[in-house]
Amino acid sequence: MAKHSPNYALILCMLLASTVVTYWAQARSPVALTSADLRSVPTTLGHWTRLGGDAKKSPDVLEAWNVTKENFLIRNYADDEGNKVELMVVYKGLDRRGWHLSEVCFSGSGSNVKESITQVPYAGRMVSAVKLVGEDANTGVKVVSVYLFARGRHTEANFARQQASMLLCRIRPPADGWAFVRVTTEVVTTEQDALATIRDFFRVASGPLVKAMTVRRGPA
Repeated sequence: MAKHSPNYALILCMLLASTVVTYWAQARSPVALTSADLRSVPTTLGHWTRLGGDAKKSPDVLEAWNVTKENFLIRNYADDEGNKVELMVVYKGLDRRGWHLSEVCFSGSGSNVKESITQVPYAGRMVSAVKLVGEDANTGVKVVSVYLFARGRHTEANFARQQASMLLCRIRPPADGWAFVRVTTEVVTTEQDALATIRDFFRVASGPLVKAMTVRRGPA
């Protein structure tokens, strides 16, 4: 069998390219991402009004998500017809650690979960989102939960694609960071009615959410 000599020129080029990329990453000026200002999300969104105060942030939950309390929001809203939803927003910036998918959390808490893809209004257009129908195995209480990943006005429903996008963002950081946005409501009549309630909330809440997650830290 013929022996092949190493391609020293190719190896040298690869080492040189690696050195250049490493030097560029270390020497370039840091890019200031926008920082979420979740406290600025209005307590009144159209015909939806906050119920009570915002939920307290458990240190364990914050540690699991690897975020500060300023970048974590759980808030309940009710509309003028008595429909209620829970809004959950976790701003992660470009941190790929600590993401938690709701289907796993729901299953872990004892619910039977059905997962599908749906459409919701977001920032003036219809976008794809993950729809979960969870039924408590003990009480029979059923909820519909819809979540998506958002970066400014851009959204993604597929976690693998979102993570790949985050990886590319590390090379050329954008102005806006990524967040997990979820809206949940209990099924009172039908799953279709619950989904309609969630879509209505997304329609009025998405604009203020985009604004809250695209507030620049420091001078523009």
